Amino acid sequence: MIAWDRGRIAACAVAIVSIVVHLMAKMNLEAVVSHALFLLLPLSVIFWPEYCDRMFRESSHGRVHATNGPTPEIMVQIVGWILLIVGAILPFFGAPVP
Repeated sequence: MIAWDRGRIAACAVAIVSIVVHLMAKMNLEAVVSHALFLLLPLSVIFWPEYCDRMFRESSHGRVHATNGPTPEIMVQIVGWILLIVGAILPFFGAPVP
């Protein structure tokens, strides 16, 4: 079960508003679905930072790449928020759709 805290609710709100505004601005369902699928990556980093950290730290053979301990969850979530904000704003600066 997901523990809904303020950060996760805010992340979902940012993603939903971005998708709705993108739909209203472009009126292209394929582009909106592509945008929504891209936003799943930062949302997954925000929702499950410990799993994302473990996934990027371990090799396919189970060996850890780093010598120190796991990255603090807040640092991983900050990276997720940066990806979410950039991913939410980026489609509006692309080439105009005819």
